[in-house]
Amino acid sequence: MEGTSLMLRLFIRDISCFCQAAEDVWDCPCYGLQDVVVGAVPPTEGNQSEPQTQQHRPDVIEVHHCGQWCIVRYDDQPYPGIILEVEEHNVKIKCMHRTSRYDLNKFYWPSPIEDVNWYGDDQIMFLMPEPVAVNKRAIQVDEKIWAYLKEELGL
Repeated sequence: MEGTSLMLRLFIRDISCFCQAAEDVWDCPCYGLQDVVVGAVPPTEGNQSEPQTQQHRPDVIEVHHCGQWCIVRYDDQPYPGIILEVEEHNVKIKCMHRTSRYDLNKFYWPSPIEDVNWYGDDQIMFLMPEPVAVNKRAIQVDEKIWAYLKEELGL
């Protein structure tokens, strides 16, 4: 593709839902919040260089996603983890920690205390394949996913 194209990311839904407005929850799954990229080039065999993260991010994280790997966005930093439980708009995830260099694609399981926390559904960036082991203790996420994360989060 020659030149540059403007891509705009929008979150839309057909009808607004206020079923949980009293609890200050505005990202209700009742009407399926959708992530839409306007001006994007449809995927073809020739332009598969970027990871297709949209297909990995369901509208709502549900119980059947338990056991799957994901990327959590916490304090504008990505953390790989495994989904353990799902309750309404919250997801319990066992997260990995990053090595001391924040620009390095290298993560490890904290020990002796696991990093298990509840995160908002909106903090789950996308589901991903299991990371690759780089040694006995550390892993790294897929290089295409890491490149996307660096660009998206400004790492």
